[in-house]
Amino acid sequence: MASHLFRSIGFAAALACLTSPAVGLAATVTGTDTGIFVNPVPSSGVTVTGIGTSDITYGVGSNSLPNSLSYAAVGSISSTTETPFKLGTLTYFNGTTVSNTTPDQISLQISLNLTQPGAVNQSFTFALGLVSTPNTSDPDASADYVYFPSSFSSTTFTSAGVTYTLRVTGFENVHGDGFLDSNSSQLHVREQGTAYADLMGVVTTDTSGVVPEPASIVSAAVACLFGLAGLSRRARNAARA
Repeated sequence: MASHLFRSIGFAAALACLTSPAVGLAATVTGTDTGIFVNPVPSSGVTVTGIGTSDITYGVGSNSLPNSLSYAAVGSISSTTETPFKLGTLTYFNGTTVSNTTPDQISLQISLNLTQPGAVNQSFTFALGLVSTPNTSDPDASADYVYFPSSFSSTTFTSAGVTYTLRVTGFENVHGDGFLDSNSSQLHVREQGTAYADLMGVVTTDTSGVVPEPASIVSAAVACLFGLAGLSRRARNAARA
């Protein structure tokens, strides 16, 4: 009887260890997403249209159309935690604008409607910096760009006792008259040019902004194994009694 009890406890402990986020076993992520632009900074003294939608213009054009940003959410998500996936596509037109008519920042609000790892309907807001550069004879140096000052959202959600957040990991697959910086965090577009790129993100248990060291994951796994070994010894001893 005691040996059966220890075996049952051991199985439960093994399952708990193997499914622990500390050990690093990924959970399935499925659902849908949408995205809109919100919160221009400053909110007055600048020209912005389309706030609350997925298509905005900003600045007053100087013999040009104003700058514009469009976001097309991927719609359907199928991934795992800690694995980057495509959130959507950002399209950026770099117009020539009158000085001091553009905001310094606008936010991209991404809403996830997930069925896994749990039923979640949550919005995550990411500030998007808008940088205008002086125009020179060098088209690349004159390219304006957008970037995320922080890849982490302050919003989290909890499923089955585990806390997650959404993090943007950068841009990929640029098409058109633009390019990325060396770490893929800035989308540069040349004057009067248009470019679009995939925006990548990840659902992660890292809610601190600091990626856990691999050693800490290994330590958690080793602790689980030692604990299971102890339970196994107790089960054998109980069987002999």
